[in-house]
Amino acid sequence: MSEIQRLRAFRNPKEERLMSSLSPSLNVMIMAVRKAGKKIIRDFGELENLQASEKSVADFMSTTENKVEKVLLDYLQEVRPRYGFKVKDNKEIVGEDISNKFLISPLDGRVNFLHGIPLFSVSLVLYRDNDIFSGVIYNPIMDELFYAERGSGAFLMTSQGDKRLRVSGRKKISEAVIGVDFAVEEDLQKTSDYMLPLLKKTLGARRLGCISLNLAYVASGRFDGGIYRGSRPWQTAAGFLLIKEAGGHIRGSRWEEKSSEVLSSQDIIASNDNMDKEISNSLSKRRI
Repeated sequence: MSEIQRLRAFRNPKEERLMSSLSPSLNVMIMAVRKAGKKIIRDFGELENLQASEKSVADFMSTTENKVEKVLLDYLQEVRPRYGFKVKDNKEIVGEDISNKFLISPLDGRVNFLHGIPLFSVSLVLYRDNDIFSGVIYNPIMDELFYAERGSGAFLMTSQGDKRLRVSGRKKISEAVIGVDFAVEEDLQKTSDYMLPLLKKTLGARRLGCISLNLAYVASGRFDGGIYRGSRPWQTAAGFLLIKEAGGHIRGSRWEEKSSEVLSSQDIIASNDNMDKEISNSLSKRRI
């Protein structure tokens, strides 16, 4: 069966017109995360049937993550055998085509999955010539698929259709909802000292427990900005592209917006265009 036949066999008719306008790379990436999403949905539905044992549920989650990783690698290696592959920071396969490499995050938001909270994602990034070229973030439970390609805009694909993403247009920090996230091993007192002075000026803050979705929400205008500590490249790479293509800003610890700077930094801020200066200035004075 050819690649096109496989794609057509998997897609539903409503998506056919949308997918036909996308690049071959995005078609492959969207197909991959949707295949992986089916595994996640099935396993997520089984969580409530497990014994209420912390170990059994944690083992189940790890098994799910491994299965999703295998689905993604098997499919991508079949359709793009010469590309390179990197799974989080654990595994890297150097490809013959040194210009192209996939970065794979099988399950971001693992704690949410573990507790039956439907806020987690599978994400996939294509690096081309050492820069982010395409990115996909998929929440399979809500069936929301965020995608972007360099120079072509950012979009949300749902069963209802395709929607162009734009960061919010709000101008007042007092009306802003800000996404926040931080790794559990972070110093909570320092994190609080860093974030609270800004957050007190806002309408509210939301911690999703999934950095990739948090960034997608900034790109889609659901959040007006975001502050993240302890982030990793596989959590932020796709969101970086989504936000840039949606007209927003995303900066690393040196306040630069280059992808290399952002992805090498564990401290990240994101914002719409109107609030970028105020958020950056507020936090830069409190860098810890």
